[in-house]
Amino acid sequence: VSGHPLQSCRRVISEVATFKTSQMNDAEAVDALLKAMPEDKWKKKSNPNLKDPLGLRHLDVRLVGILSACTVKMGKPRPDGGVNKWAILQLDDGNVLDAFCFAKPWETYGAKMEQAVDKLVVLCGEVSHRVTYAKEDVHKEHPQVGDLSFTVKEAYPLEHALPLVSKGLRIKMQYVDPEIRAKVNRLREAIVKNPGKLPVIIELHYPTGRVLDVDLGEGFRVAGSLSFLSELSKIVPQADTTFRPEPKIYLAAREPKPWER
Repeated sequence: VSGHPLQSCRRVISEVATFKTSQMNDAEAVDALLKAMPEDKWKKKSNPNLKDPLGLRHLDVRLVGILSACTVKMGKPRPDGGVNKWAILQLDDGNVLDAFCFAKPWETYGAKMEQAVDKLVVLCGEVSHRVTYAKEDVHKEHPQVGDLSFTVKEAYPLEHALPLVSKGLRIKMQYVDPEIRAKVNRLREAIVKNPGKLPVIIELHYPTGRVLDVDLGEGFRVAGSLSFLSELSKIVPQADTTFRPEPKIYLAAREPKPWER
């Protein structure tokens, strides 16, 4: 267990994720959050006979974990002869969740997700109760509100998402640490092996209480890859790192909702 890849990225998951997969097991707590959300107008329009207020609400969340599996499915044939693909993304953040990525987001993010298996990913989307209908209910007159599920709206490899959601990786170091020079050299080597777009700032603490921020600059920006986070956790304690994420859930430019067009 101590060698599990998630051990080295506990910090980034705890900071960047706004929701944990384990929370899906506590329907009562999630329902309390859903009750505070406004009614989903699109869900109401799609299910006009749905009266249960919990079925008409969703919670926007951001999940972070290892993509342990990506199972692509074939949808119904389109009038033009094509077929819409969708997928089940299995996310592991210490617990495992099947996330549903339907045709439209899969068309945008699917290629990168198929290449991200066994890597850290960020999934942005909606937690809500499934709404189902009996096969014989062709007019959708008797909706049934079921279990909680997570629907993917955006999906990114973590190293692509971090520069969009994080203000930069800050690493706390003590000026009087006799190992500081060796630690900085190891840090630079790890960054060179994992180049990316995330700024890295060393927060240098002096015995006098003075704190100096040292930005490593454009030439030493890093990718938030599993290999980098693993190496970083060997150089400094995870408690001495922070990613300072933005509170926004979705990272792509917002598209107008169908009822807003």
